[in-house]
Amino acid sequence: SLSNTLVSNIKQITGCKSVPHLALAWLLHMWLLMQVLYVLLMSATQKDGYNNSEPRSMNPGGGRVYRLKCSADNTFESLVGFLVALAVLSSAGDKLSEAENAMINKWAVLSMIARTIYPFAYVWDLDMLRSVLFEICFFSYVAIITTAL
Repeated sequence: SLSNTLVSNIKQITGCKSVPHLALAWLLHMWLLMQVLYVLLMSATQKDGYNNSEPRSMNPGGGRVYRLKCSADNTFESLVGFLVALAVLSSAGDKLSEAENAMINKWAVLSMIARTIYPFAYVWDLDMLRSVLFEICFFSYVAIITTAL
């Protein structure tokens, strides 16, 4: 199936043995990339550039730059759910079967894909797609937790 192919390719390409931990690294990478892009866009669009002394006083005034910032904030907030899922998964230790580990890997890959598409849906104001992607991520986290329990 497609999910098995994705999981095996991710393991083969990255050499990572724990796909959920790779997904965590991917989420952090996505968040950092969006933050850097936001700073660059604020520098390019503000009259006096980016104000490093008073960054919170800067107002992007709406639009796509502001939506990028909100998307980055939302990605960071979603890390809490994923960290809870990883904590529950870690507490399961070696008690999980091979089939359960395979299912958890699939849910982790699904959340990575959804979280990669999510910022584009947010920035381009595709509200229905954004909501579906958010729910996919949320239910992926819940699925990882329930599988690990």
